[in-house]
Amino acid sequence: MKKKNIFLIILSFIYNQIGFSEKILQTETSIFNNQINFQTKAVNTIPTPPKIHIIIDWRKHFLLHIQEIITFITKTQHKNKIIALFINKIENYSDYPLNIQQTTNNLKNLLHELNNNNNFIIINSYISCEIYENIKLLNKNLTPRSTSIKLARHMNAEYILYSTAYNDTKNINIKLELISAKNGEIMWSKITNT
Repeated sequence: MKKKNIFLIILSFIYNQIGFSEKILQTETSIFNNQINFQTKAVNTIPTPPKIHIIIDWRKHFLLHIQEIITFITKTQHKNKIIALFINKIENYSDYPLNIQQTTNNLKNLLHELNNNNNFIIINSYISCEIYENIKLLNKNLTPRSTSIKLARHMNAEYILYSTAYNDTKNINIKLELISAKNGEIMWSKITNT
C-alpha cells in the first residue's frame, strides 16, 4: 500500500509538471472507488435472518383471569357503590415485540364485556395518559408501578389493574395484578402463560 501511495505522489508530481493534473485525480478516484465497491460487496454477502412473528390470542389467555377479577371486585364492593378501576398500559419487559396498545385494549374490552352487572367503571385511558406523563415528569424517581398508583389515586380509582409482560425460558407471560390504590397492596395476582 505504501508503494502505491509513493507511486501516486510521484505520478501526480510528473502530471502536474506536464499539465495533466486532472488525469491523476481520475486515477486516484477510480482506485478509491474500486476499494469501496469491493468492501461493500463483502458486507452485502451476509444474509439477513427472517423475522419470526408469533401471533398470540391474548383474549383467550385473559378470559379466565378477567372473570376472577370481576368476582373479586364484586365481593369487596360496598352496597350501591360503583368501583372505579384504572387499567395501566402493559409494561413490556420481554424481548418479544408486543403490541402494547392492542394487548391493553384486549384486556379493557374483555372487562367491559364481562362486566354485566356494572360492578365497576373503567377510567378513561385517554385522560389518564396525559396525567400519567405529567406525574412521570414531576416525579422522575418513581417506578412505573408507583406512578400508576399515584395516578389511580388522582383519578379517584379504588383499584389498578397493573400488567407486566416478561419472558421465561420458552414463553412470553403477562402478570396481572389487582392493586389497591389506597395503600398499594396487591389484592389479587395471576400469571397468564402463552
